[in-house]
Amino acid sequence: VVEKAFKSQQSSIRIDAFLCWQALMDNFSLNEQVITNPKRLKLLIAPLKVNNAKSEDIATAKLQAWWHLVVKLDNNAQANFDLVIAPLLRFCFGAGSSSGIASGLSEQYLMKAGATSASPGRKFVGLHLLCAEILAQIISKGLDLDDFMICNMGIKSLCAPVLNIGQGFVHSHQLLFTCIKEAITSLNPNDRKHQVLGVFILQCVLGQLKIVLSSEAKPDTVETVKALFMLISALESQCRPGDSQSLFVYK
Repeated sequence: VVEKAFKSQQSSIRIDAFLCWQALMDNFSLNEQVITNPKRLKLLIAPLKVNNAKSEDIATAKLQAWWHLVVKLDNNAQANFDLVIAPLLRFCFGAGSSSGIASGLSEQYLMKAGATSASPGRKFVGLHLLCAEILAQIISKGLDLDDFMICNMGIKSLCAPVLNIGQGFVHSHQLLFTCIKEAITSLNPNDRKHQVLGVFILQCVLGQLKIVLSSEAKPDTVETVKALFMLISALESQCRPGDSQSLFVYK
């Protein structure tokens, strides 16, 4: 019945289907062995990974259900990064290419050009803040945030890190930096909440790299630092000191 609901032509039915799916996640999460069972987890992720969100309200319901799953996985989310988290980030930011930072062919460009391949998180403006908050939670959990911007978010908070602090960030840096670029450029620097979130995201990036650089340097660490400079350069190319867009970069 629920499978048919995900294919319904009526938006309200699809939205209800994602709400029901959250209830199933709740039931599975009552037993850690159930929700982490590979077959059960693949079942839960199946309707989230298919292209079934053609409108903003459906995409919002889908994104909320996806994040609900991440929260319910708790300590097990990190072990399922490739299965659950990476596809979620691609839903939010596209990030299909590992060279997205350097190429300049951003999801924002695809969206403006009217490309059908733009991800739902980029296509629908109403999702930009929610997607950025999800990214902020993913890269901030586990960091010491005492000196960071106080950033109040409207989504459920993670109880455990999704990334292995430092090295996990390095391992997924290409995907994460592409997402960070998309998130920063989609936020409105003239909106105080957006401005704080943008600065917070960049602080988290530096916090992750600080941990990495405090340990023995490795080739992948060097590549991550290079990617950071590419990210900053890409953001700088879209703004000048004094412009509202520069608030994120020059803060």
